[in-house]
Amino acid sequence: MKLCYYIVCFVIALIAMCASCSDSIEPQQQAHELFEQSKQYKKEKDVERQITTLIQAYQLLPQFDEPVFASKVCQALGNAYMFRKLYDQSLDYNREAIAYAMQEEPHSKQLSLAYSQLGRTFAELNETDSAFLYFDRALNQAILLQDTTEIAVGYGQLGVVSRLKKDYQKALDYERQQLTIYKQHNDSGYIPQAYYGIGSTFYYMRQLDSAKVYFENSLHTNNIYTKHGAYKALYLISKNQGKLEDAIRYNDKFRDYADSVSIHNRTEAVAEIQAKYYNEKLLNQQAKLELNNLRLTLFLSFCILTIVIIVMMGSRIYKYTRRKLAESRLKLQESERIINLNQQEINRMTREIAEADNNFNEKANLIIVQNGLLQKQNKNLMDYFSCNVPLLKTLKEHPKAIKDWIPIYELTDALQMNFHTRLKNEFPEMSEGALNICCLIRLGFTTKQIAIIVGIEAESLTKRKGRIKNEIMSNHPDLFNNKMPLDSFVQSF
Repeated sequence: MKLCYYIVCFVIALIAMCASCSDSIEPQQQAHELFEQSKQYKKEKDVERQITTLIQAYQLLPQFDEPVFASKVCQALGNAYMFRKLYDQSLDYNREAIAYAMQEEPHSKQLSLAYSQLGRTFAELNETDSAFLYFDRALNQAILLQDTTEIAVGYGQLGVVSRLKKDYQKALDYERQQLTIYKQHNDSGYIPQAYYGIGSTFYYMRQLDSAKVYFENSLHTNNIYTKHGAYKALYLISKNQGKLEDAIRYNDKFRDYADSVSIHNRTEAVAEIQAKYYNEKLLNQQAKLELNNLRLTLFLSFCILTIVIIVMMGSRIYKYTRRKLAESRLKLQESERIINLNQQEINRMTREIAEADNNFNEKANLIIVQNGLLQKQNKNLMDYFSCNVPLLKTLKEHPKAIKDWIPIYELTDALQMNFHTRLKNEFPEMSEGALNICCLIRLGFTTKQIAIIVGIEAESLTKRKGRIKNEIMSNHPDLFNNKMPLDSFVQSF
């Protein structure tokens, strides 16, 4: 029995030693590992785990002295809580990030970043005076460090806040300084965004011509969100200025990018939900595997200890095993509860996506109605031109043969968005007579009027239209089908 007692003591001491070794990781190293792990959760857009991991790292900060790292942890927590719209917590952690950053002498870039993050939180709360104060401090710190990247960011942030405060002249000054820095360093990825900011300020100042120039410059980017906003602004400016052709062109571009933005957002939302679901599924499988391993380990331990200590330690081992199994079951139940919660979240997001699709369809129908109104307005303009342009009015009231077609071509290009030039470039094989007939159709002449002008019978003109249509179909079979008449094709080209 005494031998069994010594063996049990040895096993217990060995287990305690292993446990102490597993807990021997330095707090500083553990905090850094947790911080890096939180970055991965941020990439996966798993805000809950990101915050949980950052809180664990934050709790370890008092155990070592590293103010820059502590400032980064607090700033990351402030940003995460701002994303969750928990602004009180965000403000507290951002202020603590500034306090840690100020402990380092001389002050580093981290202080500028901490000021900037606190300013963004105040901007989210629409507290523009506080936001301006901390953005200004961030800029001054960046200037002291001669950090051109942060200087440019600082000017941009101050420009946005000044615009929110309706101090447009000051906003222009800051945004122009930002643009100058980007141009000096040839930051092609940020220059269009700077142009977009200046264009927005001019737009709010109602200086539409200047705004238009900067919005057009902002289009030289691959960012679909910038292009989407710029085309929308250009459409509104052209519409306000009465430039209907430009407004139609920009509206078409805006709708194209609106579709791209909607598809991109829906794709990102679905991908985020799927990634979160698969991540939870993988964690659940890993938990089950760990549970199986734990059960196997406990079983083997139970067998070994049962053999060593026989009956004396049997009851204790049994109680220990039951407690561990109960803990494992609780972990499994918690994992299943989390999976159920995530499934409910997926269902909620799916409903929101469906509602977003319905809203998108409503907006699309509204755009179609607006398009119809524009087409009606275009027809009214043509009727007006037919009554007020001497050449059109004369030919429609008294049709006669034309020898010089150049005025007709010029008139068609002027009134119908370069129709003659586009038709000639698109179908170089088309004869001059066919071009003449198409131009007259686009200008709204009737079959009888066209027949008199080109000098043929109305019946012959109908056959000639059929031959023109067949020529186009033979060279461009994908443009329209057999059921579509030539007149409809010409009006839609």
